[in-house]
Amino acid sequence: MNLQIIIHLYKFTIYTDMSPKEVRPIDQENRSNTPNTQKQNNPQSSQNGQNPQGNKGSDKKSMQKITEKKTTTNKKNEDTAAKVLGAFLIIAGLAVIGVVILIYILSRLPYRTDSKMAIPTIDDLPKYTNEDTVDVKGEVIPGETVGLYVNDKLQKQTAKADDNGKFEFSDVKLDDEKEYKFETVTLKGFIVKKQSEKSNEEDIIVDRTDPSKKVDLDFDEKSNTDTATIKGKAEDADYIILKKGNKEYEAKVDDDGSFEFEDLPLEEGDNEFEVYAKDEAGNEVKASKSKINIKYEPDDTEGSVNGDGASTSDSSATSGSNALPESAGELDAALEILTTNKIMSVIALLAIAAFTGSSTLVFLKSRKSN
Repeated sequence: MNLQIIIHLYKFTIYTDMSPKEVRPIDQENRSNTPNTQKQNNPQSSQNGQNPQGNKGSDKKSMQKITEKKTTTNKKNEDTAAKVLGAFLIIAGLAVIGVVILIYILSRLPYRTDSKMAIPTIDDLPKYTNEDTVDVKGEVIPGETVGLYVNDKLQKQTAKADDNGKFEFSDVKLDDEKEYKFETVTLKGFIVKKQSEKSNEEDIIVDRTDPSKKVDLDFDEKSNTDTATIKGKAEDADYIILKKGNKEYEAKVDDDGSFEFEDLPLEEGDNEFEVYAKDEAGNEVKASKSKINIKYEPDDTEGSVNGDGASTSDSSATSGSNALPESAGELDAALEILTTNKIMSVIALLAIAAFTGSSTLVFLKSRKSN
C-alpha cells in the first residue's frame, strides 16, 4: 500500500513538472501503442486502476491553452494596430487644426500697401441723406477685386469690376446719424495680402431729423395779375416747398434764412398752397402755417385811344370854339405806343411835315391872290 502511494506521488510530480510541449511527444507515443502494449508496458497502471484516457484530457487542456494564447496574441496585435491608427488620426487632426489656426491668423493680418497696384475711383455721393443704405459705385481696371473702407475700416464685402471696369457696393448700411467716409482699394492675395493705395474720399452725412416748422411768409392775399411774389424767413430749413395740386414749387433758403418765390403762376379765383420746410437730407415737414391762399381777380377795363368814342365836352359846341373835345379813351396809352414804336413815329413826323408844307403853300397862294 505504501509502495502504491509512493508511485502515485512520483507520477504526479513528473506530470506537473512537464510543459505542454514535453507532454505532447509522450502522449503521441502512447497513442501509437496498441492497448495491449499499453497494458503490458504499464501493467502497474492497470493494476492501480488508472483510466487510460487520462492523457487525452490533458491534451485537450494543452490545446485550449495554445488557442487562448493565440487569441490573446491576436487581440494584442489588434489593440496595437488600433492604437497606431488612433495616434495617426489624432496627429492628422491636430495638423488640420494647426493649419486652420494658421490660416485664421494670417487672414487677420492687415493688408500690405503696394503702390504698383491699380487705384480705383469712387463716383460722387450726395452730401446729405436720410436713407438707411447707400450704393457706392466707381471704376477701376476690368477684373480687379475691390475692397471698401468705411470710416477707415475695411469691410468684408468685396466687389468685382466688370468688363467695362465698373463696380458697385449695393446697400451699404448707414445705421447711425453721423458722417461716413468712404474709400476703395484693389485687393490681391490670400496668405500674403496686398492692397493698392486708397482712392478718392467721398463723405456723406446721415440726417434723419426734421427741420424746424417755423416759417414766416410775406405776400398779398389778392392780386390783379396772373403771377404773385411770396417772400419770407425760415429758421432751420434749406428749402421751402409750395404745393398746389400736383404742382410743386421750391425756393432755396439763403444763409440769413430768407427766401423768395418770384412770378408764382396764379389761376383766376382762389389759389391755395401748402407750405413745407425741407432740409438737405430730404427730411420734409409741414410749416407752422401750413396753408396760404391768394385770390386772383383780373382787371376788366381795357382802354383804347378813342375809348368808347364818347366825348366829355358839350356836344352842342360849335366848330369855331376853342374848346377841344376830350377823348374818353386812354390818350396816354396812345402816346406811349407812338413813342415806343419807331415806325409809327416816322409816319407821324412825315404826316406833320406834309401838313406843314401844304398849309404853308396854301397860305402863300392866298396872300398872292390878294
